[in-house]
Amino acid sequence: MDAGTIFLRPQPVVEDRRPVFNFGDGYHAPYFEHMTRLYPALHRMFAYSGATHCMMFRRTWLAEMHKEVEALHAQLPFWKAYLQAIDPAHRERGASEEELYFHFCLMFHAGDLIIRHLRWSDAAAAEEGKAGPAELYQPEPSHAKGPARPAAAGTAFIARRV
Repeated sequence: MDAGTIFLRPQPVVEDRRPVFNFGDGYHAPYFEHMTRLYPALHRMFAYSGATHCMMFRRTWLAEMHKEVEALHAQLPFWKAYLQAIDPAHRERGASEEELYFHFCLMFHAGDLIIRHLRWSDAAAAEEGKAGPAELYQPEPSHAKGPARPAAAGTAFIARRV
């Protein structure tokens, strides 16, 4: 959870023992270029972005991803391989742990997670009245079972970019 994220209503992060992943429509090419350098078999698995302001990490899946990356990089610790794979030309925004983990989970654990789009607003837009209650506060719960797929929008949150 990013420090600037505020949920406006309760939002389950686990349902039926499966983590709930949010997705967005952003795309930043350096994130995927970094992903390819770090873990060449991994690629964009979904037309949307996993770089949202909230994500549930499952320790076992994270450890699995670390182990795979370390094996590809001659047992270099994950954090070092991650940093070395960043293009110096994109030091400020050259990698996203959320994007990497999101697509790793979709590739290897798609049936064990739930994807749900959460309607949200940038705090500045909400403060300026550009996103009102009709856009933000209407939850549409998902009851999806089976393989990961986009589900109805969930509870809203506001994120302040810092």
